[in-house]
Amino acid sequence: GRDAELATLQDALRACGAQQRAQVVTLLGDAGVGKSRLVEEFLEWGGQQPEHIWLFRGRGGQEPGRRPYALIRDMLAFRFQIHDSDRAAEARQKLERGIVSFMGAAGAERAPFIGHLIGFDFSASPALHGILDNARQLRDRAYHYLAQFFEAATEVQPALICVEDIHWADDSSLEVIDYLARACERLPLMLLAVTRPALFDRRPDWGSEHPNAARIALRPLNENDSRSLVAQILRQIPNTPPELVDLIVSRSEGNPFYLEELIKMLVEDGVIVAEGEQWRVELARLAETRVPPTLTGVLQARIDALAPE
Repeated sequence: GRDAELATLQDALRACGAQQRAQVVTLLGDAGVGKSRLVEEFLEWGGQQPEHIWLFRGRGGQEPGRRPYALIRDMLAFRFQIHDSDRAAEARQKLERGIVSFMGAAGAERAPFIGHLIGFDFSASPALHGILDNARQLRDRAYHYLAQFFEAATEVQPALICVEDIHWADDSSLEVIDYLARACERLPLMLLAVTRPALFDRRPDWGSEHPNAARIALRPLNENDSRSLVAQILRQIPNTPPELVDLIVSRSEGNPFYLEELIKMLVEDGVIVAEGEQWRVELARLAETRVPPTLTGVLQARIDALAPE
């Protein structure tokens, strides 16, 4: 049910390489509507293309204590395999080696600026001598070096920056993403920003100023697509009872996540018996089952059904 949206993403990635111009795509939708599933399908397709693509991936979060520029840190940590469990010195080395691998010797001088901005402690680096007390200059140079980094990366092959849940991202991270979209306009780079509508309460003009900007609004699945999804999930049930399909489709209201959680609840309640290669439906149990009217209710019902340890 998302073929048109997937094709739009695919066209944008092709265009950034063919036109040597940045493409900025915002994928917009409510919770559970299928954004993550579409992104994974798109990235899987991208990984199968003959032309290799540098992938940088980050995610906004609500965790307490997240630093400014956390989204940018996530992107580079993903690319350079920097883990939270790494010692500070090891994390700095991975970042510096990664940047040098794209920028050459100049990267060794630029990495401390980028790293220090995004929360790695490069305060002992000679490159930052005399500038640590000037936060604005450090920030401006780090921004500039980040743009140079992506310029160097895309000399070899296109790059894809995929940032998800940016409605939870800190403002400083959003500023960097917006800066890169403008500074890298003439590079074969695709920026895919995935968000809920809440982002536009903070940033009503998000993405609109870029010449190659597109916005994909994911709507709830229509009835036919919902029925197709139910049939796919319940394909191990021969002759699925129509009343079961009707119940799932009507209550899920086109929300794929709600639909899947509702099916899981019906399995846990014994309505759907998922044993072996052929599943079955207990119609008597179905008639007795009360389905919560909201996703929150379904999730709570599943939690309540968990057996105590």
